[in-house]
Amino acid sequence: MALASQTARSSSARRVSSNQGGLGRFRRRKARSRRRNFTIVVIVMLVGFWWLVLRTPESAPSTTIAAENADEQSVQAQPSNTASSLMPVTSRNNSPSARTPIPEPTRAPVMTPQNNPNSAQASRPISVITMGERTDSGASVGESISGAIDRAKGRQQTASSDSRPPAGNATNAAPAIASMISRAETAALQNRLVESRTLYNAALLDPRSDASTQAMLRKRITSLNNTLLFGPTINANDPFAGRYEIAPGDALSKLPRKLDLSVNWRFLQRINGISDPKRIRVGQRIKTVSGPFHAVISKSQYRMDLYMGDSSELMFVASFPVGLGENDSTPVGSWIVRKESKLVNPRWVNPRTGEVFGAENPQNPIGERWIGIEGVDDETVTLQGFGIHGTVDPESIGTQASMGCIRLGDDDVALVYELLIEGVSRVEITP
Repeated sequence: MALASQTARSSSARRVSSNQGGLGRFRRRKARSRRRNFTIVVIVMLVGFWWLVLRTPESAPSTTIAAENADEQSVQAQPSNTASSLMPVTSRNNSPSARTPIPEPTRAPVMTPQNNPNSAQASRPISVITMGERTDSGASVGESISGAIDRAKGRQQTASSDSRPPAGNATNAAPAIASMISRAETAALQNRLVESRTLYNAALLDPRSDASTQAMLRKRITSLNNTLLFGPTINANDPFAGRYEIAPGDALSKLPRKLDLSVNWRFLQRINGISDPKRIRVGQRIKTVSGPFHAVISKSQYRMDLYMGDSSELMFVASFPVGLGENDSTPVGSWIVRKESKLVNPRWVNPRTGEVFGAENPQNPIGERWIGIEGVDDETVTLQGFGIHGTVDPESIGTQASMGCIRLGDDDVALVYELLIEGVSRVEITP
């Protein structure tokens, strides 16, 4: 039998033991809590580091606008007995026009281009426009500008040292062009892009600029247009660009007519990064471009130059390499984009062999776009069946291989199709 003192001691010992056990559990819980808090802090720090340093900005989701294919219609090509060379009047869209229309010897008897309403639309954004000069891409823009200024000064020194009397204002030509180029470069460095483009364009159109300087100027203006014209950025000083807020009932295909824009709705889709033209968000703001656009084709250079604006103030846009008619069959002269002639994925019949190429035939020689042109001067008014189109033979660009029409690469003709407007855009073919 346990004594009272023994019972008290054992009870006391149990309480102490119990208290010590509770304290141990408390300490263990506290240690676990500290480890958990430390883990949370580490995770928060890692997430913050990723957010501030490693994360790359995500592009905003592109929106889309309802569009219709009513602006393109099937066209029956008319045979022509006056064209000296046979060229199908098939149509594939996307071709530039400038100042005057481009003729291409083409006959279209038996040829029935038909528009395919289910063809894919050109919606890819443009980042860089291919230059027709095929200049050395290794030289920087700054170096080429400096070179142009040096060449201009060199011409002035040569004129000054010439013992023969100067013709007209020849002695003032070089310094004037050099001054415009220098001022344009300064404006570009100060982010006055519209002013820079205007000065470069004035130097380009000045007849006193030599060929090498003009090639540099075309490249420089195209670089500026990649920002001012072909991207979503809007410069408040740009007379060719604006902004529009989508209203209820708007459709992308109807906006050019509603806003009096001389461009195809696909160009609005392109520059605004719209992925699906069938949907749009009311209140969405998009960039607009007024146009009109025109094309000038140099046969000797196998180059198409695109311009925008009216005849009194044309602004250079970009250059594209072209293919021409075999045996020099592409006629020189002035043209305009023929009404109801622009087609996407048209059916084509070879006027020489009678072979039929369906709209989706990958071997269709005229590619996926056709832009018909008609003559407007004494030399071209009787010619029929000429146009601007794509090609399934990219190696023919820069050569004489067509039946007389103007050939462009697939990406180039898609863009040109969006810029040249029926009954408005002029095309001029020069020697």
